[in-house]
Amino acid sequence: MKNLFYLIPLVLLLSLSQTFAQTTTYTTKKLAPVARQAVVNLSEIKEDFAPQIQMLEAPSPDGEGYQAYLLRLKRRMAQMYPRGGKATAPASRGQADPPIKGPNFRGNSTDLGAPLDTHLAVSDSGQIIVVVNSNLLVKDLAGAPQYNVSLGSFFASVNPVSYVFDPKAHYDPETDRFFVVALSFSNTASDVLIAFSQTNDATGNWNVYKMDGNPFQNNTFFDYPMLSISPTEIFLTGNSVRLGEPWETGFEETLIYQIDKNSGYNGDSLGLRVWTDVKFGPLPIRNLCPVKGGAGNYGPNHYFLSNRNFDVSNNAFFLVEVTGTADDPTATLEVKPYGANFDYGAPPNAVQPRLNDSLQTNDARVLDAFFWNDEIQFVGNTIDHASGRAAIYHATFSNMSGTPTLEGQVIANDTLEFGYPSISYVGSADSAYGESDAIIFMDITAQTAPPTMGAMYYDNLQQYSDIVFARVGLLSINVLTGTGERWGDYTGNQRKYNDPTGKIWTLGTYGAPLNQQGAWVTEFGRPGPAASIDPPKPAMEITTYPNPAKDYFSVEFQMEHSKDLNISLYDSQGRFVKTFYDFEAARDGLARFTFSTAPLAAGIYFIHIEIDGEPTSVGQVFVTK
Repeated sequence: MKNLFYLIPLVLLLSLSQTFAQTTTYTTKKLAPVARQAVVNLSEIKEDFAPQIQMLEAPSPDGEGYQAYLLRLKRRMAQMYPRGGKATAPASRGQADPPIKGPNFRGNSTDLGAPLDTHLAVSDSGQIIVVVNSNLLVKDLAGAPQYNVSLGSFFASVNPVSYVFDPKAHYDPETDRFFVVALSFSNTASDVLIAFSQTNDATGNWNVYKMDGNPFQNNTFFDYPMLSISPTEIFLTGNSVRLGEPWETGFEETLIYQIDKNSGYNGDSLGLRVWTDVKFGPLPIRNLCPVKGGAGNYGPNHYFLSNRNFDVSNNAFFLVEVTGTADDPTATLEVKPYGANFDYGAPPNAVQPRLNDSLQTNDARVLDAFFWNDEIQFVGNTIDHASGRAAIYHATFSNMSGTPTLEGQVIANDTLEFGYPSISYVGSADSAYGESDAIIFMDITAQTAPPTMGAMYYDNLQQYSDIVFARVGLLSINVLTGTGERWGDYTGNQRKYNDPTGKIWTLGTYGAPLNQQGAWVTEFGRPGPAASIDPPKPAMEITTYPNPAKDYFSVEFQMEHSKDLNISLYDSQGRFVKTFYDFEAARDGLARFTFSTAPLAAGIYFIHIEIDGEPTSVGQVFVTK
């Protein structure tokens, strides 16, 4: 059955003069340079016990802090917008060809982070850095590991105040270098950790720095880093939060750092400028998402995006521009508001097959964006107000050099729920072509399908493709106690800059064996101009009976000739039990597979069907005695 998704129109045409008669206020200052504190050779880190404490309880809805506030908000929204309605309307536009799925393989072997916080960087020479909340892994484009190290050991030389988390890995196509940012904080201190590769070899030497995450000594810590790159600088944003206070009052502000990137690559002291107390009218601008380059870096002016991400329903977006470099005394910051004719809102937690154990979706902040060919495209989480389901939005600021306008869509589905989208440009690097092609990557789940991930293509005609799944989930995620699981805070999505055919590499979260979280790396490419590609098939529909089963169990499914077929059984803990069939299918057509349950103990089992190495269906078996 074709996997239809729905697009809910968002059209934005209002300029600053037509909307809000309010002004931008901010403070900016140069900070003291930060000296390099260590040089670390990744391949020489030998002793790595990878210690980690994993909290197994989600915050109480009546407790303090960000998660508790969101839980209360989402309970109220569930009453206002109950799940189960039909998505607003199908797209009126024709659909594009789907992206081409390329090499794909498992990411980090560790699955202890909750959430994993998946991110990655890929170099022109073919190295991939894959980071999750406790681990950094270097692989080649075929998935062969080159080095694996815990974040704690990678940054140990600068003495982080506590455990290391929230990693982001980036590749700079202008300098052919990597950099990695992560955080660490305690009740009394907050660190921002930055490592710059000295060469294009991620397994070689890195210059490591530690910045104060509480630069104004106001009892705050730095949280949720987001980054982009200009020809000379790195832009780092993050939230300054007061520890131990409710989210409503604990949020202090969002900071913007300008960092001299070449000093980092060379091992010199980092020059820093900070933009603080950024407001439009009386309200602070929260959760600023830096806008990355499309086919390369851009600057010196740089863009950022924000919205009212905690609101039940709002239509405001904010376009922020920093003019000039950190050394430019005339540099300014400007905020321009835009109003949409369709509201976004904080998304509900997403469903999965494990009943009463939902996947947390955080809020509706802008999660990723790129600037190229005089336009900005961006994505984020939202509620689909019509169906009450977790959805995403995708929108485009056009005519950035003139009077910008904005058009966009909310992308929803009747059964699937989406979260943590990311986006990269896949059009021509030559701006003369004026292309808009992009690939949107996201985590995906449903009541009938374990957490997975996938991508859709957005073409130059503003048409969307069907979803191509990167890795089909095996089981629901069940890491934390209680009724909420951390799904992630973001996904990884980066263009392979020196590939002229338009390819990206992605990293997301899927439901792995033992109900753990797994990280999966996938290459996607834009379809060729004359491509004729059949839409991707969703998970295979299967029929299982009898259920419960006492003596035997049968599965009916559609078999495809000359395809490798694997049928295997796993227990309720995700442990492998038996491979029943692992051969080439003999013929096409409806097939029935039957096996005896006599050797099995009573309990719940899962029958997995794979075709050509790709998981396509999971059926649940209840065995009685």
